[in-house]
Amino acid sequence: MAMIHFLLCAVSSKKNISVPTSAISPLMYVDGTFKNLLNYPENCVSWLKFLNTRDPDSPIYQIYILFANRRLSDMIHDLEKIFEKFRGINQGRRGGDKFKVSDAYTGYGFSRNYIQKIEEVINLLSNLTGWHYYSNKWTLTNLNLFSYSKEIEEKLNKRKYFEIINGNPISLAVTATTRLEYTLETPDNF
Repeated sequence: MAMIHFLLCAVSSKKNISVPTSAISPLMYVDGTFKNLLNYPENCVSWLKFLNTRDPDSPIYQIYILFANRRLSDMIHDLEKIFEKFRGINQGRRGGDKFKVSDAYTGYGFSRNYIQKIEEVINLLSNLTGWHYYSNKWTLTNLNLFSYSKEIEEKLNKRKYFEIINGNPISLAVTATTRLEYTLETPDNF
């Protein structure tokens, strides 16, 4: 699952959030959730059980049931349409939803062309989710860009773990029993 799924669960425990059917497939696409479900179904089922997703009193249930009630074939067809729209945003090439900050950054912000592409993707997702996009609340100019490096520790043990933690990683994920992926800020800023 992706962070947005947990945020939806947390926020929906305090405030009613509408998630229309048209939002389910894009939400399954976030952070490769759909691929994880297909490639690692046993792991996904294990996590869903651990999180007690089938219990109507669980804060995760309200989000889980939306996905559980959607047919896989419908999600695949929805994603096919979404990918076509992403290709349209990217002049017919795949990856219209992917943005490399380092490729687009010009001094203190994004080029106007890049901002336009970002806004096209956000507007598409806004239409699919029914969640409003307020451009005045998004900052795409006057930015400071920092350099980060992704690191992978294949032989994780207690000593290595604390060594990595003491390096103050920006993100980290245990991706296998002894494998840790993490992100560090590098000294070279742009």
